[in-house]
Amino acid sequence: MDLQELDTWLNTATLLQNSARTWFVSALVLMLGVLLSRMARAGLGYYGGRLAAATETELDDAMVETSIGPVSSMVILVAMHVVVHLFKMAAGTLELLVDGLTIAAAILVTQMLLGWVDAFFVHFVRPLQLRKHANVDPQVTEFGRKFSRIAVVLGAVLTVMQTVGLDVMSLVTGLGIGGLAVALAAQETLGNVLGSLQVMTDQPFSTGDFIKVDGMFGRVQEVGLRSTKLMTPEGVRIIIPNRLIAQAAIHNCSVHRGITETFDLGLTYDTSAARLEEAARIIRDVVGAQPNTGEDVTVHMLSFGNFSLNLRVVYFHTDFEAVAQTRHQVNLAIKRAFDDAHLNFAFPTQTLHLSGEGPGDPVRLQRSQADLSA
Repeated sequence: MDLQELDTWLNTATLLQNSARTWFVSALVLMLGVLLSRMARAGLGYYGGRLAAATETELDDAMVETSIGPVSSMVILVAMHVVVHLFKMAAGTLELLVDGLTIAAAILVTQMLLGWVDAFFVHFVRPLQLRKHANVDPQVTEFGRKFSRIAVVLGAVLTVMQTVGLDVMSLVTGLGIGGLAVALAAQETLGNVLGSLQVMTDQPFSTGDFIKVDGMFGRVQEVGLRSTKLMTPEGVRIIIPNRLIAQAAIHNCSVHRGITETFDLGLTYDTSAARLEEAARIIRDVVGAQPNTGEDVTVHMLSFGNFSLNLRVVYFHTDFEAVAQTRHQVNLAIKRAFDDAHLNFAFPTQTLHLSGEGPGDPVRLQRSQADLSA
């Protein structure tokens, strides 16, 4: 078969209403697209990697690595877009294929942008948090990362809808009309989101702090859009909706020195001032000798109680997982030290006084009772 016969055959032979020439050219275009895709992957990986390696920051390295896959795939989509327009087909079929390619391209671009967002927060914002005196709260940056990802996806969806011919403005208007119903149906979810914004704005605590909220105590693991997660010393995870945290009184126990431990000790009234000073010294020595307590131990004379001389003790736990064990060791050590020093703990008492004016007079009873609820 000479060239003229081959050319005639390419023009006359048909498959699915398209000539053999169209199928041949389409195959060449696809092969060229695959070749260019591989070249784009290799070139972007090599030259882009070298340019990124010349900078000190790792942000551009991560962005280049994230872009290689979507960019190389976009080259193949361009080739497929050319091929689609080479074939003869019904207008509806052509429009459907073009819309499909548009959606695929939007997915690739969205994937690349999401990778850029993560790279920005991991390689740019996170180092700012690690710098000394940097006023960047991890909760705010995590919220910003999640919000940015949602914005990218939402923007991609609206762009695709507009590209394929849907009336986005009518859709937005419809959402505005039904916004009241949506707000009523999702008021709890919206309350949690607004609560998370309030927590991040006021910053009553940070990730890693020990807090008490409505009688629940634990270390803050994560502040999300809907809830805050705490881990108790017993290893139980507590999930609290942010709207409840925004309304509750929050006790931050961290104080940048550990978990605060506060308790009172009552000694009998026959304890002298010198012995009280000795008791305070014993408590400071005992608590300071424990391995999981801070150096700052406070012991002071609190009050003259109804039946005791009260000392207040304040110290700090440095190991979150060993709070119960440390408390146990401290309390036992104080009891042993007080027993050795013959220091007596007070307990609720009452004194009865019997008196009469003379022989044969009726006995009058005078009662002095301590406030047992103290």
